[in-house]
Amino acid sequence: MATRDTVPQAVMDALGAGAEPAVARCLERYAGPSRRLHDLAYLRLGFREHLRLMGGHPPRLAAVAWLWHAWEDGDEGASAVELLRDAKGLGLTLEEADDKVAPLILGSRPSLPSSSVVGDMRLAVLGQEEKRYAAYARKVRLEWRRLGVAAVIAGRAAALKELMARKPLYFKEEFEGGLAERARRNMAKELSSLGFPPPPEAPDGLARIIDTSNILMLGRGEER
Repeated sequence: MATRDTVPQAVMDALGAGAEPAVARCLERYAGPSRRLHDLAYLRLGFREHLRLMGGHPPRLAAVAWLWHAWEDGDEGASAVELLRDAKGLGLTLEEADDKVAPLILGSRPSLPSSSVVGDMRLAVLGQEEKRYAAYARKVRLEWRRLGVAAVIAGRAAALKELMARKPLYFKEEFEGGLAERARRNMAKELSSLGFPPPPEAPDGLARIIDTSNILMLGRGEER
């Protein structure tokens, strides 16, 4: 798979010679048939918004984390051997992978307070123009429709309320200044469309979609 249309050349240059095979494997994950939300368009959006808001591409380790967190998503989990192979292919030492890139990925989950620029890139979709956001919101509901309408609405509303309560929403002030106001308008409009204020707190065991990456928690009440 060609990388130039998705990964900026400056990022490829920062990753170094020989990185293209590992990047191509990451892109294959994003292009997989099971990817409805975290697809190539999502990947491009993160790179594009970082360039627009920060005036440059993400630093090398953040770029690796943005590409590499594809491995943790969905039901196509990578083996340790695959991860090790691609860590080396992306120019990482084992120490960098464990001590620097892994925390960037773990800290980027939207179910946690944003703790890295990678987290901001993951939340960039919230601050897009209204039609794009509406298309994203439809994908979220389609992704989890197997749970039933009531569970999806309750879970999505809980996620939106949790995100809207954050101050600031984004980690970097450039993202906050550029996206947060529109993101809050988008989320408020979606929450209203779901018919909330919400009912009393859902009983234990009710499926709850707690974040924009659609990490599914089944009544366990814990953060990932």
